[in-house]
Amino acid sequence: MSAPHEPRDEFIRALESRVGAAARQRRSSNDARDRALSNDVPRWIPRSRPVLALVLVGGVALSMVAGGSVVAMAYQARTDQAAQMLEASYKQRAALAGEQLAMAMKLLKGTQERVAVGAASTMELVDAQLKVVNANAELKSLELQIEEVRLSGHEPVTQVSAPLVSGRDFVSERWRIEMAVPEAALNTEQTRLAAAQRRFAAGMADGTAEIDPIVAHLAELRATIETYKRKLDIRQKFLNKGMDAGMADLRVLEVDADQRVGMLTSRIEVSRKEVDRVKARVAVGASPPLELAGAELQLHQIEFELSKAQYDLALIRKQIAK
Repeated sequence: MSAPHEPRDEFIRALESRVGAAARQRRSSNDARDRALSNDVPRWIPRSRPVLALVLVGGVALSMVAGGSVVAMAYQARTDQAAQMLEASYKQRAALAGEQLAMAMKLLKGTQERVAVGAASTMELVDAQLKVVNANAELKSLELQIEEVRLSGHEPVTQVSAPLVSGRDFVSERWRIEMAVPEAALNTEQTRLAAAQRRFAAGMADGTAEIDPIVAHLAELRATIETYKRKLDIRQKFLNKGMDAGMADLRVLEVDADQRVGMLTSRIEVSRKEVDRVKARVAVGASPPLELAGAELQLHQIEFELSKAQYDLALIRKQIAK
């Protein structure tokens, strides 16, 4: 086995000289590059790396804050624009309602003039007055909705559990405006009933054919007015913390369903009397059998609607009882 190789001293000194020269040259090159970079970097940028890191982090944070502000401003601008468009649409509807009110008032004035000269009946005058009430209620309701949109920035809310808007109870105000319509209609139908009863007493009207529908309509109007009063009471209990939102909503559904059951029950009574009347006329040949078939079909349709309304009411009450 040969002895291990040992380099000569001259070789070792020459290698050390080359390595040292290469290292010195690399350090010199790096220093020159750093000086060049330092000359190219603006003076406002920190030379210390820790300080530079802090500056960069702070800049990113400021950019994020600025960006968030821009997004928030853009969102607010879109929200404001949507609210303005919504308000404009309600104003257009209010303008149309104003025109309809003006037409109704013009019609009323013309009817009053014709009544004064005997060219129109009292019932025509009462009907014209009712049209003015309806048109006026529609306009007031839309004006109220415009005000709610202006204060809230969104669509008017009609639920009984809706919150107050700037301290105002728009839900109750709207219901009171709407209730004025059946109240006015009640007075109109009472006048109509009195006129029909006078004609019947004079032998000029059929009590079943003319008076019974008016009586049924009066019952519906009274039920409608009572429904609004019950809903207003529920609304007040909710606002006074005497009832939570879920129960308030269920109670209003119950009131509406109960009203529908009562209304359909009243209509069934009128429809049955109409069937009996037509049946008697068919028996003496005063009406064709097809008329009886139509009256019976209408009765069946109302009975079906009543069954569904009773089922809906039972479901609501079952939910309330839970």
